[in-house]
Amino acid sequence: MKIAVLHGAIINAGDFLIKNRAISLLKYFYPDSEIVEYYRNQSLEEKLPEINACDILVFAGGPGYCNGFYPRMAPVTDDLNKIKIPVMLLGMGWWEHNSDVVSQYSYQFEEPMRHCFRKQRKKA
Repeated sequence: MKIAVLHGAIINAGDFLIKNRAISLLKYFYPDSEIVEYYRNQSLEEKLPEINACDILVFAGGPGYCNGFYPRMAPVTDDLNKIKIPVMLLGMGWWEHNSDVVSQYSYQFEEPMRHCFRKQRKKA
């Protein structure tokens, strides 16, 4: 199995911890897998053939629960339909300016992120 892992482990220690733990878990459940890593902060249009040759794309870490994660913080592609393999979201965190309980329970995802979730549900 070949697994593409999209992560934000660039400067934040927490992102490195999430990426490392996600890869450890994937290796535990799929010990013979090949893991290919990609940074989420850049467009991967030119890498889509390589990514689509994998068995699954794992978004490792977030903050997925924030406005603008996709496409602003994770501009993988201009059209998620170009990703032809299953998508899995793993370790997506919360980040908002106002993180009180009311805001958390009334949080509404923007349409691009809802599309990403629907893609995960259909393929996984």
